[in-house]
Amino acid sequence: MAFPPASSRALAVAAFFALSIPGFSSRAGGDQSLSLGASHEAYFAGQESLYGPRSHQLVSGRYSGEASGSWIAARLDVGGIHGTSVARYSSVFAPEAYLRFRQDAIPWLPREITLGRMKEAWSRLDEDWQLGLVQPLFRFDYLRPEQQGLTGAFLTWKSDRARFVLFASGVYIPEQGPPFHISDGEISSASPWFTEPTNELILFQQPTDIRYRVAIPEVADIVSRGTVGGLFVLGGGPTDANSADPGSAPWNSGPWSSGGYLFKPRNSLMLPFTAPLVLGPSTQFAEVTIDPRVERHHIAMFDIGYRSGLQAAFISALAEFPQNPPVQAGVTRQRLEPQVLVSPGFETRLFRRRSWGPSARIAYLHQDGGETPEEGPFATGRGTIFGPRLSWTRAASLVLKSNFLSTAESSLDVSVRWIEDFRQRGTWLMTEVLYAPALGWTVSLSADILGSAAPVDDQQGLINRFRGNDRVSGGVRYAF
Repeated sequence: MAFPPASSRALAVAAFFALSIPGFSSRAGGDQSLSLGASHEAYFAGQESLYGPRSHQLVSGRYSGEASGSWIAARLDVGGIHGTSVARYSSVFAPEAYLRFRQDAIPWLPREITLGRMKEAWSRLDEDWQLGLVQPLFRFDYLRPEQQGLTGAFLTWKSDRARFVLFASGVYIPEQGPPFHISDGEISSASPWFTEPTNELILFQQPTDIRYRVAIPEVADIVSRGTVGGLFVLGGGPTDANSADPGSAPWNSGPWSSGGYLFKPRNSLMLPFTAPLVLGPSTQFAEVTIDPRVERHHIAMFDIGYRSGLQAAFISALAEFPQNPPVQAGVTRQRLEPQVLVSPGFETRLFRRRSWGPSARIAYLHQDGGETPEEGPFATGRGTIFGPRLSWTRAASLVLKSNFLSTAESSLDVSVRWIEDFRQRGTWLMTEVLYAPALGWTVSLSADILGSAAPVDDQQGLINRFRGNDRVSGGVRYAF
């Protein structure tokens, strides 16, 4: 089972109790909710594969709440998923858990001080393409990861058309991936989104077992990592066309821009390993020791855009400069080269009406640099040992959404997303239907289709790595 670090759980508990502090008042509009759901996933392939069982039954729960007083506010968003059809297939997550303090008396002091885990609009590129370079992701499902906030102290100065944020932290919470476990030297997982490493190699023309061991570091060695940075937003900001209030005026019209910088640990751990050959009188095997490491990088971000009524155009750019410590003798590791990512896009909504509001967003992602050469005795020269650095590198995306029904008690929402990754030579098509027949109830139906023209042994990129995971899923959820 994969749980978030103790620091994340502590923040969630603190925010939960803060919601009950005398003087808080829940905001109008249902800002506190508890939802429970059940779903079933069926994968098109009819047999077991390298990526686990081909169907799953899941139950889930989520609490989301906000409360505020005259000078203090709190937010808690926490959830959990449990697989009922397979063992060891569970996880919990906490995208946000914070306390916020406000003051207006002293102009030169921050208007807001936020302590905890909070999502911020650092980079539209990172959020739209779900890359996880800036804010960590909850990757229980690789096709539908959820962005989670950075953890620390946010100091915010703001006016009507500008906002400046300073961020500092001594706490690092890495991203969460699919659950897995190690038993008798073998790594396995029930998740279709976890690639199990091979347990055998051919040595001296004979099959040789591989036994795995993870050198689990002390929690303090992982969590106690500093981050510093800042963000400046000028103008209305990058409001999404589908989520903005169609009845508002002006609808964040006009130009906007934002720029930011962070020096922080990478959200994903590096996994260097050693693999000495153990020779005995009757047996021989390779003992692979994986040594998780936290490595740091510089990230610079810049977004600029213009919104006019129901249309908006934008360009988002991000530059990453990883730090690569010297490689030790006998260690095989991945070296990360600097990269620059640029994503222009355009979005529109046809009508301001709530009852039927089709919207469309088109974007393109271009990566320069970002190579991931391997170093060490087991380097292949093809960069295939550690898997892809990013889910997408040079790709086009089209998102279509519409609400066909919207009343006080029922709604029907349909969305379609298409991504074509030219470097992977692959396509992902996602469709989702959400129907709320009565107050509190939601029925969902979705499908994902992955296709690639690349050779089967090409595992670089999300599509090529999981091309066998075409699926349909359905579920029901009730919100109290």
